[in-house]
Amino acid sequence: MAENEKTQEEHSQPQWKRKFLANRAALEQILFERDIVKKKEEKNYRGPIGLVLILLAGLSAMFWDWHMAGGVLSSDSVSKLALAEKFIHSLSGAFGEFFFKADLFNLNFDLPFYYLSYFPVLKYITSDKSLAVFIVNSFYYCVFVCSLYFSVNIRGNYKSGLMAALIGAFFPFWFSISSEFSVSAATCAVTALTYLFFIKSEDMENPVWVFPMALAFAVGLITDKMYIFYVLPLIHWLNWGFAGLYRGKIFKAMLVAFIIGAPFYIRIFVKFIFFYVLRGQSLFDNFNFNLLWYLAPFADASNLIFFIIGLISLIWMKFAVFELYEKRTIIWKWFLSSYIILWLFPIKDQSYVYPALAPLAVAAGIMIPDLVRKYFIIGVLALGFFNQSGILGPVSFPFFKGKALFLGMKAPAVKSENIFEVMSIIKENIPYDGATIAVFGNSKYVNSDSLSTVSSKYGLSSSSFRNYPASFVLFSDIAVLKGKETAALMPDYFKDFFKEIIKFNDGDISVYVKNIPSEIISQGEESRTSSKLEFFGFDLSDARFKLSGYDDKKKVYSSAELFMPYVNFGEMDFYNTRLLFKDLCLASHKGKDLICGFSSLEIKNLKTTEFSFSRFMEERLKKLMALEIKTEGYGKAGFFTIYGLFRGKEAEIPILTYSGNSSVYLKVMKIEYSGFRIVPNFMSKFLTFEINQKDMVLPVKFQRIKFENDMITVS
Repeated sequence: MAENEKTQEEHSQPQWKRKFLANRAALEQILFERDIVKKKEEKNYRGPIGLVLILLAGLSAMFWDWHMAGGVLSSDSVSKLALAEKFIHSLSGAFGEFFFKADLFNLNFDLPFYYLSYFPVLKYITSDKSLAVFIVNSFYYCVFVCSLYFSVNIRGNYKSGLMAALIGAFFPFWFSISSEFSVSAATCAVTALTYLFFIKSEDMENPVWVFPMALAFAVGLITDKMYIFYVLPLIHWLNWGFAGLYRGKIFKAMLVAFIIGAPFYIRIFVKFIFFYVLRGQSLFDNFNFNLLWYLAPFADASNLIFFIIGLISLIWMKFAVFELYEKRTIIWKWFLSSYIILWLFPIKDQSYVYPALAPLAVAAGIMIPDLVRKYFIIGVLALGFFNQSGILGPVSFPFFKGKALFLGMKAPAVKSENIFEVMSIIKENIPYDGATIAVFGNSKYVNSDSLSTVSSKYGLSSSSFRNYPASFVLFSDIAVLKGKETAALMPDYFKDFFKEIIKFNDGDISVYVKNIPSEIISQGEESRTSSKLEFFGFDLSDARFKLSGYDDKKKVYSSAELFMPYVNFGEMDFYNTRLLFKDLCLASHKGKDLICGFSSLEIKNLKTTEFSFSRFMEERLKKLMALEIKTEGYGKAGFFTIYGLFRGKEAEIPILTYSGNSSVYLKVMKIEYSGFRIVPNFMSKFLTFEINQKDMVLPVKFQRIKFENDMITVS
């Protein structure tokens, strides 16, 4: 019956269309004769051997890119690796402390699986963090490439599998993230593995592969928040399997995701609600609903040549007369659904496209005819090694309001930043062990975190690397300026007190050494009253110093107490301020005194008003209208409650503040909006934030914060 209807439908088509379809079928039969005929699965050892060779070639290219980066990690990678180490350490008994208390200066919304990948590497293989990043990413690279091969080679067609694996192995994005802490590496691998197991399960009819598929799905859910978007075409099949014979297998796998993932998802959700109420639409400043926005990132991450070949192959495979690949529909849905979701998802990021590139490699592997496949394999290998050789710099073409890589390979960004030259200059000019090197105008690699990762290679482990605002420049011994415009932001005395050593990249990076003339430095005084003191970038008056323990060699006072009856720091007013400095350097310049260095600062007494604190917070929470803050003492702790209008309705957020273990803790007790508590009590436990004194910009110490009679006292 169905065949008769199909025949009638074909006869009802216009003659030109029937002729076109016949010609297309004839062409496909000529091009894919061997693939059409070969349906019986065959064993062939050439496939595994070829796969191993592809992996070795790809890993060699990744290793070369990692080596070229010289072990330097970006600031983002450094902060996330620190969090991974803290996470791994917490598993030995302090997990609750880690899980419920977030570092206010290093907030993180990631899921745990990729972080846990570093546990065996850092514990059993290497303590070198840069090498650990390479090893972990290489593992996920191998999983990704193998998944492509076995997804295509389901009927012994190893040549198509090798073609798909080869294209996926030389996607440029893998080499760009070889030395980056990148959750996307794990997402790519787990996504490809999930589809592989589904393909092997033959639409959930082969029970052997159902549990591995469900387990891969569960792992994906605890790897990346975006993972669910890439596997949407598989949700239907999981539901079907759960409702049928495979309920037990799927339930066991999903239980893993629920037990591990649920607390992390709750924490992400609660933090998002909290910051959304405080900051409103500013969280979504990079919204973009342009349908074509992702075309350039897709082409750039996969190489423009591979992207065009893959896209044409994907469309051809979907509408081919012959069914060359049984799972062509699911591969098509994988790409199309991912693209549509990423288009609709308001926040844009190039890394989001990485897990959606695999269908292009799969389609190309299948649709490149056997007649020319070996030439394509030779061409891909030649292109890959040509790009890695560095013979030709990166050649990019304009592509849909963006740029896409065509030839060559983007050199590691760290190479253009002259990091190693900068570190050599610092080593040659370091004034003493333990000196402070400050970075101004940070970039991805020119920043304190990245420089500190290679400090041990230059014998600078005892030195302190800091990211300072321009007004803190005198607290550094060596200043590294990134960006030609940064020098203009420095204080007017900068050129008088700092000597330029060298410039790189036409003045984009400059290195200066502090050289304060000894005649303007305060020497041997017991007290000093400054009518004009510049401190933290503010001009202060009536500043009274008590000085003792002057060291003539270092030109510093071992102890110095500063008292100011009143001081204004921007939006905040402080009263009866008493500060204790260690190793204070004090100088005079053009009619005002300057604090030109100290080793530590302890706050003995610092008072401000409730109104002043409200004014300070109002400048930082501009999306919360009619903001008002009320304070209340609570034993050794205290509350400050934020009131304001969010979207025209009243919001109330009481925050408990207490101190201990050299940290200040801010615990959000509830989030009330329009009279309703929008975060349940048990979820509020996820909203405890820590400010560790060790992580502060300057070495500042204090013991407690007290709220009393509309006053806030730090001591």
